[in-house]
Amino acid sequence: MAPILTAGEECKSAAQALSAFTGTGSGGNCIPKNFISMAMAIAIFRGETGVAMVRLKSGDWSAPCAILLEVPHNGSVQPGQDTVLLFMTESSVLSLVARTRLILNTTHKFEAGIYSASASINSSNDMYVYVRFNNNFTPGSLLGNMAGWGVREDMTRHSRWHGSDVTWADVLMNKITVDRSSIGNALYLVTNIAAGGNSQGVIEVNGRKNFADLEKLPQRVGLDDKVRVRVRCLSLAFSSQRLFRLLKLARSSNICSNKRSTSNCSLSNSSKNSTRNCSSNSSY
Repeated sequence: MAPILTAGEECKSAAQALSAFTGTGSGGNCIPKNFISMAMAIAIFRGETGVAMVRLKSGDWSAPCAILLEVPHNGSVQPGQDTVLLFMTESSVLSLVARTRLILNTTHKFEAGIYSASASINSSNDMYVYVRFNNNFTPGSLLGNMAGWGVREDMTRHSRWHGSDVTWADVLMNKITVDRSSIGNALYLVTNIAAGGNSQGVIEVNGRKNFADLEKLPQRVGLDDKVRVRVRCLSLAFSSQRLFRLLKLARSSNICSNKRSTSNCSLSNSSKNSTRNCSSNSSY
């Protein structure tokens, strides 16, 4: 069984994985700096589990969130596979933060990652996908098989990292204070270096910004999770109270039943005694 890692340990592992994608990889391949600097969000996976961050209006990254790579029944994540998703459009980031369905080439368009530093970003593409397996980049021609794969929040790891009262949106919208030095410092450092040092400020190229306007999300985003938790707690409390009442009723019924049984026995014995007495009297 794999050891349970802390948020800091997972972010450090994600930083190591990302550095392999952004350094000089096999054959000189690496994710171009301009692709990372223009990404509105990024997710780094080691196997099926990963870390996601959203770029804020300040140009800085949000606190890290625990995320899962969902694989259809006809697909699989190979041992030793690392995956990087770059979210390039506002619609993909809003879906990520709002926890709506996000499935490759079903809800959002994706393309295999480009390695050329001179390549231009396809404005109609929602996400770029990069994969490394056994320390080698997977050819883009094979990444089409990832159509139908999805990403979603890992609620178990999220609660362990940030607590059950903090929602997914609270973290990605920077509504909580996080000690970056203890959680994601290494990941922030590697990501900013990979982007060419563009850690602060907003970048705009040909009218396209590198952050999503999270204010477009409904005000209730993130609150629904808390409501569901409270409803669940109330439901459990109601169920417990109902169970207690049922047990109490059952106990009362058993007591009454026992009392009736005892009374019947007494009555029966009394009747028998009366019969015996009468018979005895008549025999004299």
